[in-house]
Amino acid sequence: MAKVDDISTLVLKKKQANCVSPGSWYIQLWEGLIALTCLLTTILVTFQIAFQASQNGLMLMLHTFDALFVLNIILKFNIGYIDKGTVVLNKEKIKDRYFKNRFIIDVISCFLLPLDYIEYFDAAAEDFKKVARALKVLKILRLYSLTSYFGHYEDQLGFNTKALRSFKYFLIAYTLIHSLSCGWFMLACPNEADVKGSFKCYSDGWAVVKKQSKLNLVFY
Repeated sequence: MAKVDDISTLVLKKKQANCVSPGSWYIQLWEGLIALTCLLTTILVTFQIAFQASQNGLMLMLHTFDALFVLNIILKFNIGYIDKGTVVLNKEKIKDRYFKNRFIIDVISCFLLPLDYIEYFDAAAEDFKKVARALKVLKILRLYSLTSYFGHYEDQLGFNTKALRSFKYFLIAYTLIHSLSCGWFMLACPNEADVKGSFKCYSDGWAVVKKQSKLNLVFY
């Protein structure tokens, strides 16, 4: 019996090897960083799609956020979780839980990352570039990671839960309003360049007001 117990202990230790407690300060810091990058990614991607923004600083920032998010997917297989007050560090259980909860959404949100680099190839067709830009909207799914982050701490803050939940809903509402505003702008200003290379809006769109025989561009 002693040998059986020893073997069971060794197997358990092996399954817990390389697993990190979710209560570790550096894990909490990392999850906070990922939540922030998910929020910024959602805001910046919708802005990028609507205005076809391709500034080097913006692109570098988004690529960095993507790299951090992919790294987070890998780390999720080694970060434990709390179940009914008990810290679970079993690798098999961690993997099963992640597969059942967020894995598919996380993968879909970064499944088309290679398309981000299409814009760097001048030989690529312009229509294909437009499709690649539009598909970036899948990154909005990372907003789910942000809500999961807040949901994880709502159960631990007691009387502060309402304040945290209100802040979460504020961020979600702000992000959705921002995304809808960018989409609404695209309906009137698709930012399709003319022959001279300058961007324009539809002459009969809501963003262009005709007044005294002049077209005045009005941004709402």
